[in-house]
Amino acid sequence: MARYCFYCGRELEPGEKCDCRHHQESRGAQSDQTDTGHSSGSSARKNSTDIKSKKKKRPAQKKARKTPFQTKRTVNSQHHAAALRSLFRDALKHAGRLLAHPAEQIQRYALGTGHRAVPLFLILLGTMSGLLTVQATEQTYLKTIFGLSIVSAQFGGQLSSRLFLFIEGAGIGLSLFLLHTLIYHLLLRYVFRQAFSFHRLINALSPSGFFSALFLLAGSMMLAGSFINTLLMVVAAIVIAILVQSTALRQTTALTDNQVIILTATAMFMLLSLIALILNLSLPVLEALRKDSFLI
Repeated sequence: MARYCFYCGRELEPGEKCDCRHHQESRGAQSDQTDTGHSSGSSARKNSTDIKSKKKKRPAQKKARKTPFQTKRTVNSQHHAAALRSLFRDALKHAGRLLAHPAEQIQRYALGTGHRAVPLFLILLGTMSGLLTVQATEQTYLKTIFGLSIVSAQFGGQLSSRLFLFIEGAGIGLSLFLLHTLIYHLLLRYVFRQAFSFHRLINALSPSGFFSALFLLAGSMMLAGSFINTLLMVVAAIVIAILVQSTALRQTTALTDNQVIILTATAMFMLLSLIALILNLSLPVLEALRKDSFLI
């Protein structure tokens, strides 16, 4: 009777054993080794890919480390820009209020409630004074006064010379305002027995610098056409400054109207006397220095 393998169905000889199961096990082991090799190769490739990706990500990590500092700088720059825009808007608001309602705004500054715009008014006064100085040095009438400055500025380029004259004019304008305020301070303290700090007087008198700056701007625009118009604008700037200062002093101090008029007139007389004294003493020296500069 014929015998057959129970697993593969192959016909067997008498006493023969089928080795189909052994072949299947060996083939399975080989397939497992092949799969293991493929998996190890894929894992090796994956590991190398991960290493390369990590190497590529290192610069990104370095950049990420810089990101907080860059973000902080960006935030700070945005904050400063927003603060400058807010300051500029406040300056425009205060200037518009001064032009629309000068009496009420002068009273506010006299009481010390408008101190935020005081530096801006002083900067505006210095800017207009510097601009007028640059324009005035181009006129033959005023070259004697600014002769030494012109000679000193000529050693640099055109831009540097104009910048030098602008800074000089701005310093002169601010110095005259501060000197006038100091005269008021000394007169109030030692003549009228009114105790006021110098800082409070600057706040109270700062609107006069704003209105004077407007007339100086108009004078610098007219200087190219007529020197007489510019001179009249400078006189108008002085007059409007005296008017605003008298109003501010009337609101700030406990003086009467007569005392305010006497105080304002005395302070202006002392300021002009000091300016005349300085010019009389300095003009000969400046002229001699200018001649020596030309000789050199």
